[in-house]
Amino acid sequence: MDANEREYDFPFNYLYKALTFLLTKVIKINSILVLLSNIVWIAMAFYCLKKYNERYRNDLMQFAYVTFVISAMNSAMNITELFFENVMSSMRSLLELLLSALAFPCLTTSVWLKNDVAQKEVAWLHTVIGLIPTYIFLFQHYTRQDLIDFTVVLNMVSLIGVGFLYQDIFAMAASALFFLCYCVFFFRSELAYEPGSKQIFNYCMAAFTFCGYKAVI
Repeated sequence: MDANEREYDFPFNYLYKALTFLLTKVIKINSILVLLSNIVWIAMAFYCLKKYNERYRNDLMQFAYVTFVISAMNSAMNITELFFENVMSSMRSLLELLLSALAFPCLTTSVWLKNDVAQKEVAWLHTVIGLIPTYIFLFQHYTRQDLIDFTVVLNMVSLIGVGFLYQDIFAMAASALFFLCYCVFFFRSELAYEPGSKQIFNYCMAAFTFCGYKAVI
């Protein structure tokens, strides 16, 4: 390379280094913001689990235990994606499925039982339906997305309906928040991989967990 070529490349090399530095900083800032949003979800999930446990004194027949345990496990496991993206991917996939197929239905069941909407068997049906795609995933090793979709929609309508009938704004808010996350971010869009979308998802799930707790106490 002659002197003229080096002189021509000189400003562009520094520009490239400057852009690389700025992009690296932006990526780090985004990672920190995603981490902070995840910490908010973790704190809310474990707080609700602790307060719910204090209220019911380890009565494990309370269905909402499943909701708060799965929410706490999801929030904690999501942090591993920032550091070990592929190592824990199978566990994250399982917990994401359980969030839709069990955590949400168990919350609906708990709200039905709390308000004595119908016979216990009818309330339990929400959770039983969610067990079907869970069983298929765990023991037949594939995902029935249509059954998961049906479970989420059924519970969304049921929970909003009960919230409306009994004037429980927290039940309606929990249902709306979960359905929003499911449709926009959860198994649904490339937006789920964007740092900004991950932050919104984490904050919405923290709000869902809190509203779910308020709906069942």
